[in-house]
Amino acid sequence: MEKLKKISYGWLIAILFVSQLIIGLPHTANAETSATQTEEQSQIPVNLDLNGQKYPLNVPKNSTVLDVIQKVTKDHNLTLNVSGQGESAYIQTIGDRPNKSESDYYWMAYKNGWSLDKSVGVEPIKANDQINLELTNDFTKDMPYKLEIKGKKDAILNETTAYREKSAGPATAYDLLNWVTTEKNIPLDATYSDSFGSYFINNIGNQELQTTSTGGEFWSFLVNDQVAQDGVSQHTLNPNDRVTFKVDTWGTIGDSDDQSQDQDQTNENEAGNQSNNGSSKQVEKVDKTQIHKAIQSTKNYIQTNGINTTWEAIGIKQSGNKLPSHFSELIRQEVKDHHGEFRKITDIERLIIGASAAGLNATSIEGYPLVQKLFHASSNQMMRQGLNGAVFGLLALDSGHYNVPKSATWTRDRLIHAILNKQTKQGFWVLNDGDKSGQVDMTGLVLTALAPYQSQKDVAASIDHAVHYLASVQADDGGFKDSILGETSESTAQAIIGLSSVGVDPQGESFTKAKGNPMTFLMGYQTKNGGFAHQKGQSADSIATEQGLEALAAFNKFLNKDQLSIYQFQVPSKVSVSTSSKNSSKSTKSTKPTKPTKSTKLANSDERADDQRSSSPKTLGKHESTSPEQASKSDNKASQTQRELPNTATNTPNMFAIGFIIFITGLIFYWINRRRHVHEK
Repeated sequence: MEKLKKISYGWLIAILFVSQLIIGLPHTANAETSATQTEEQSQIPVNLDLNGQKYPLNVPKNSTVLDVIQKVTKDHNLTLNVSGQGESAYIQTIGDRPNKSESDYYWMAYKNGWSLDKSVGVEPIKANDQINLELTNDFTKDMPYKLEIKGKKDAILNETTAYREKSAGPATAYDLLNWVTTEKNIPLDATYSDSFGSYFINNIGNQELQTTSTGGEFWSFLVNDQVAQDGVSQHTLNPNDRVTFKVDTWGTIGDSDDQSQDQDQTNENEAGNQSNNGSSKQVEKVDKTQIHKAIQSTKNYIQTNGINTTWEAIGIKQSGNKLPSHFSELIRQEVKDHHGEFRKITDIERLIIGASAAGLNATSIEGYPLVQKLFHASSNQMMRQGLNGAVFGLLALDSGHYNVPKSATWTRDRLIHAILNKQTKQGFWVLNDGDKSGQVDMTGLVLTALAPYQSQKDVAASIDHAVHYLASVQADDGGFKDSILGETSESTAQAIIGLSSVGVDPQGESFTKAKGNPMTFLMGYQTKNGGFAHQKGQSADSIATEQGLEALAAFNKFLNKDQLSIYQFQVPSKVSVSTSSKNSSKSTKSTKPTKPTKSTKLANSDERADDQRSSSPKTLGKHESTSPEQASKSDNKASQTQRELPNTATNTPNMFAIGFIIFITGLIFYWINRRRHVHEK
């Protein structure tokens, strides 16, 4: 009997342990199958063209362009170097590209043939998207198209520029509309008609279109202000075409509707007339007589105290006055005292500009080659003071139309490239990446530096973007407000100088607000003694005064159609700089400034022709207007998403644990019974 009990205990324990294993296995198989099916269902197919190498792949839904790039580089053992995260993510290198010999090359990203409007770190992808990643140094190869959308009362989208990769082929009007509205999150309702072979635009931006038995409202589109004669998806665009979508009417909507619209228009006109009548003195343009009077008053104020700075000299010189001889002596003496050596690159640039204003040849001041020291400055020295180095460097080289050899460290092309790369997605520039102040001041200064190069497509696009940024942040009184300092005369002065330099009227329609324009605002800061105040109600300030005079001089040149900026002068002799021989300047050519030939038109402040759109050095402006809190939330969200695991947990480990406990319990009972049997014997 005892032997039978032992056998029964052993079999019971074995059966219980095995049964637990059997119970657990189906759960494991089902969990693995479920996880696989879930993973497959959450994957979408995309294609990546990496500098000509094609990679079809599947990635999880809600992935970004950067996720696609990271998967391909990981799967194919390619080194990927990315700086920043989220909105500031920027691809630096893939593999060993760009290498040392490709210092001016950058990775440019496209989605479905269009340059990205966001960083690769946040640009979303959908199934079957085509991602192209190209290593290039040609930032002018993309085809630009302009788009604006006009609603019934207000603009849904001001003029913006989108860029399409040439290899993707020309875009249709619908391609442009579909891409921009998707990127800007503007609702688009369009229906494709097989009979017409084109899309019909039902609505854009949720406008309430009226339809009656006698007529209705619809979306029409124009190309270069001409009504298109074919369908929106049939009309092939040419580079730089401007496409306008607007609400139009056909037939008559009805008497009551007509009367209502007429009354609305009458009310708007009356309101506009009342506004103009109530503020006619404020929006009245400043004329030449007022400008000349203001210039004379400021000139007298400065000359009373003596001309001691380059910036005062610029204002005096460009106002049509001669500089006293003592100013050129100040330039010579400063160079001599420092033996031509300066720690700050801006000191060299300031002296070059001052020398040019004084009629000196800055290629040799007291035997010191300042211009050569500028264009052979190290990268560290040039960029140590933020964007000032590159901007004033370009202004300095152009101040005397100085020649620069191709062997120079800093050619005009490289300076321009450095400046364009720092423009933000919003269209402005700042001194240092991430600065929250000085946007208007630096943007105005950059416009002045870039003005002679408007014939270059990338420069023209950058200028358009910046001009619209200025218009978008202008206050109702016509001035400009700094985010930290508030409204100052200096910010408005720099905006006037920049606008006048690129051929945009500071008193034009785009810059005339309800209570004034930049010129009327600036004139309100001139004190009785002729100087200019930093802020309203204060006494004259030296910096505000010199910048105020520069602004008056720049606008006066604009009125006189003088296309040279206030930083450009005629030096007494032909300037030639050579680092080796007299013939070196003849054998080399450099980018030289050309006179602006046309006024810059207002462009959309949300647009930017960035390479990689936020992923390239141009938008990385590396100082997007994302707050630290927003960036932190974005990073935390991204980290949380990366840490989330699929819900594939099973009860198998628990079953194993229970079976093991039962097995141990059985052994204990067996051991107790055996000892009891021994004692009984």
